[in-house]
Amino acid sequence: MCAGSGLFGRRAAATLLRRPVPPTPLRPPVTRRPIPSTVAAALGSVRLTIALLALLLAVTCAGTLAQGRIGLYRAQRELFGSWWIVAHIGGVDVPTLPGGRLLLAALAVNLAVGGGLRLAVRVSRRAARGGWRAASRGTGVLVVHAGLLALLGAALLTGGDERHGAVELRVGDSVAACPSPGRWTLELVDVATGVRVASVPSERLESAIGGVVEAALGGSGLRAQLAGFEPNAVRRDAGLLPVEPYAEWRRNVAGCRVAVSRADGTELASGVLWGFDRAPLGFADGDRQLGLRLVRARLHLPFELRLTGFDVARHPGTPVPREILARLAVTSADGLVAAHTIAPGAPLRRDGLTIYLGSWREGDPSALLPAQVELHVVGDRPRAGFGVALGLVVVGLGAMLAAVFVTRGTGAEVAG
Repeated sequence: MCAGSGLFGRRAAATLLRRPVPPTPLRPPVTRRPIPSTVAAALGSVRLTIALLALLLAVTCAGTLAQGRIGLYRAQRELFGSWWIVAHIGGVDVPTLPGGRLLLAALAVNLAVGGGLRLAVRVSRRAARGGWRAASRGTGVLVVHAGLLALLGAALLTGGDERHGAVELRVGDSVAACPSPGRWTLELVDVATGVRVASVPSERLESAIGGVVEAALGGSGLRAQLAGFEPNAVRRDAGLLPVEPYAEWRRNVAGCRVAVSRADGTELASGVLWGFDRAPLGFADGDRQLGLRLVRARLHLPFELRLTGFDVARHPGTPVPREILARLAVTSADGLVAAHTIAPGAPLRRDGLTIYLGSWREGDPSALLPAQVELHVVGDRPRAGFGVALGLVVVGLGAMLAAVFVTRGTGAEVAG
């Protein structure tokens, strides 16, 4: 038994020794991508494009729904024209989601890296291998990407435009300045003359929402400490009661607490300011009688605008308006008067401003009520307009080039 086992073991060992041992396969060397290539691949990935487009869709839907609750202008400023959508939690501004401007900027970077650079490298490689005929197949798509980048740049410029005003006029009324919806300014005025000495812009006031901000009052040598700015509030005894903003911007009245002091820290006055206060918060600075007041920010026009007439023509037998016309008289600084007519979709463009016809109300002669219209004045951005025009032209040119080269490539394949 033992001998057989030993014999079997020796034969098995001899067999194993004669059998060739297969070589151990070598693992391929691990190559790491350079950091710039990794970053470029992440910034230009299609997954990032899809995520950005989904976020843009979500912000667009949220902004559209928010217009009915907080108004058109505030929704535009806080959702579409902001870098971050901020929520006020416990008196602290907390960024919750990227705003429209940040998403557009990120999409522009993604398009430039993923579409522009990759396509440019691909076109150059095709040119090196097969000449200009092979490279021309991707030229049209590359040009389309350049046009889309121009459109995104124009959108970023347009989103930052803050020159906007709205005013209601009756027939015969004239105006040289109009209030900016949802924007307020802190003014330091000379009580004796009513002349404005200094002001704090709306952006500085809004930074005091839920916090405390200090601002210099121009060259007066005084400083104002702003606390708890509220876009809409009502007076309650000696304080302010915040109220949910209305969709109609004229119903919102801002308020805040303020303390004014000299440069050496000497406090001159403190109190509560409200947008509908009849008198400013007065105090003495030496022999000067000054006052602080909260007023709506105003867009000053380089001309005087007067509503001279308003007509509504309706379809026969129906109350549906066929034509709505507002007649304006524009008086320039040198006294020249020009007559203009505006309609929905046909604004007046003059001196870097565009005047649109908004809501309107027909007059009632029996009740002695004149017609009334709302005009919206928006500051033009020439660079943004040029970017839109350039982008549309370039996108159209790229689409034509892509169609031509694809047609030529298909024809060459059929002929071959």
